[in-house]
Amino acid sequence: MKQALPLLIERAREARDQLSAAARAATLAVQQAHATLQQLTAFRADYLQRSPTATVGGFSADRLHDWQRFMTRLDEALTLQQEDIERRRRLEALRLQQLSEGQRRLMAFEALAARQAAERDRRQARQAQRDSDEFAARAIRIQSRPE
Repeated sequence: MKQALPLLIERAREARDQLSAAARAATLAVQQAHATLQQLTAFRADYLQRSPTATVGGFSADRLHDWQRFMTRLDEALTLQQEDIERRRRLEALRLQQLSEGQRRLMAFEALAARQAAERDRRQARQAQRDSDEFAARAIRIQSRPE
């Protein structure tokens, strides 16, 4: 176990780093999806200003029909983008949960290593104390011998 624990810690650290990268990528994907939604929303608002009812000259029936069809498609794109944001948010939440679990796993291994090191230090301190006591006892025995 002495040789296995450092390896487990290193593997847990590598896994945590990979999970961290995945979480960052998921967060970035959510931000990008939000930016796309904002662009679509701004585009829709701009296009609404150019609507047949907003212009003085008006549009022909065919052009009005095309405009309505385009607005319907734009609204569908907005709906799809909102759904994409929700999907990405769920994935981000999952990645953050996995990162948290990976961090807890790493911390557990590191805590075990710290406990083992503390126990090793205590054993060494007890052994050093025993050695010191034995040395002192021998010195007293040697000094108390009648010559």
